[in-house]
Amino acid sequence: MSNDANNHRDGEITLINIDGGKLHYIAKHIYKFSFNPLSPFAKQPEAGAILDDSDKELIQDDDFKSIAHTIAMPSLKISFRQGGPASPYTAFSVYAQKHNKGVSLVSLHNNEGALSAFLFSSIEQYAKYFMANIAAPVLFKPVNALKTEQSFEMLVFIFALIDCFRRAYLNNLLEYSPSPVEALYEDELIAILEKELKTPDVRWLVPCLFNLVPGFENARLDFDARHVELAEAMDFITRTLHSQDKRPVYLLGSNAKYMGLEFSLLWKSAYGFEVISEVSNNHCCNNANIERFFFAPTDEANHLFRFIETGSGIEYAHISLSSDETAEEISDIINRHL
Repeated sequence: MSNDANNHRDGEITLINIDGGKLHYIAKHIYKFSFNPLSPFAKQPEAGAILDDSDKELIQDDDFKSIAHTIAMPSLKISFRQGGPASPYTAFSVYAQKHNKGVSLVSLHNNEGALSAFLFSSIEQYAKYFMANIAAPVLFKPVNALKTEQSFEMLVFIFALIDCFRRAYLNNLLEYSPSPVEALYEDELIAILEKELKTPDVRWLVPCLFNLVPGFENARLDFDARHVELAEAMDFITRTLHSQDKRPVYLLGSNAKYMGLEFSLLWKSAYGFEVISEVSNNHCCNNANIERFFFAPTDEANHLFRFIETGSGIEYAHISLSSDETAEEISDIINRHL
């Protein structure tokens, strides 16, 4: 991609590619926009820019001006991190601006200094784009195996169970074993969890959770026996002893097997994101204006986890969504913050 600005329209969505330094220069010195604390321009160092004829033509374009203004004075910012077993780690941001004509949104992607900016004219248009390009094409309402709201530690424990199931399932494939995965040793689960908490390998669920969700890099965990008891109550495990070596074993319940197979066979990507909304005095960002999510689409369901900070720690709420429900949920999240 060259540093020269260029644009084209894909249906109603405008895509403009431009050098980041030029965009900053045009927004500040040509359009003379102010930058609020949510804008990436606010922390971008000053740089000179030489504009050519194509840039001068672009400056007259209303869509380009709308992109620059949305990025300069956003009402909210959504920071995305992407990873997963079939997706390399990437990061991008979405900026939304509420104005007298409605809401404009810009999805901004950085590619070695060059920016790709997608302009959306409404929340609904962005939600449909999210559904088509990020969510899985799930037509019918999927099964929800995680209905109850629980602590963050409970989610980490369940994700570790699923990761251990995937490891056992893949090992069976490598060894040409047709045996289903029915149980896991407790000490093996603990050893794998300890390793996952230290690795940035986002091909697995636990590292995805800690490395993709902004602000969770150093999240503290406080496990106790209640989490194992809850996993039993939620039909993920049953505790017992191995009949021969007497090692503690978790027999896998129907929910663990269902989600274990789902993520072993049908999971390709994951997204951690946080929504930060503007506050009235233009000073951000206290906890009341931040909301964090983890999104893991599979061919069976679009799994959305919302995290709620409480006085005693972090809790999660989970919903399994079809494609249309995902678009509605993304619209609701953005509207709630605007």
